[in-house]
Amino acid sequence: MAGITKIGKIAKLRAVGETAVTMQEARKNLRAAEAAKKVDQFAGMRETVVTNPAPLDMFDAPGELSRLNTMVYKSRGVVVQMPIETFLKMAKPGEDPVKKARVEEMLSKGERFKNIPALEIDKVDGGVRAKRNEWMVVDHEGRHRARALLARGYTHMPVEIRTHGRGTIRWTEQTDSTKFDYRKDWPTALLGEDRKTAIPFPLTREGKYMEQAPVEAQ
Repeated sequence: MAGITKIGKIAKLRAVGETAVTMQEARKNLRAAEAAKKVDQFAGMRETVVTNPAPLDMFDAPGELSRLNTMVYKSRGVVVQMPIETFLKMAKPGEDPVKKARVEEMLSKGERFKNIPALEIDKVDGGVRAKRNEWMVVDHEGRHRARALLARGYTHMPVEIRTHGRGTIRWTEQTDSTKFDYRKDWPTALLGEDRKTAIPFPLTREGKYMEQAPVEAQ
């Protein structure tokens, strides 16, 4: 009986060991799948090709422009060259005749804009979109300037993308997973302010703007 009991214990230990190995392999496979998913997130996209940008000297905003393609330590915002058409599709539709006239007057006089356009974004709170880790535009600045620049043939303009609330991103902390402010839940999509348009989340952890045309939100 003692021999049988001993054999039973050995078999049990072997089974536990095999289970542990299986769990380790499962974790390894899961990490590999997650890594592949992160790589695939930007499949079919490209870093924006700036063809005819609005001249930077149209903006009297040296502080903001100094951050173009350069991240400031723990900043919540990043400044990129963004396609003007995409900006307009992501901002809420609407037009103010007074603002439109003011922008046209400034351009005709050669006056410079005091700041650059901006989109403020946050994490979707609740529902299926939250489970899919989608984010949304919650505010904007510069819609009338964008239209005026587009009408003059410009394709891109400097835009500050500001993160907000639950969706705060500390941009300099996103390439090192050991950092306190590193976000594991990188956004998958960005909904327009009117919730009718969406794009795959366009920013990499390095703050590069990836380009793809907006599509109807699903």
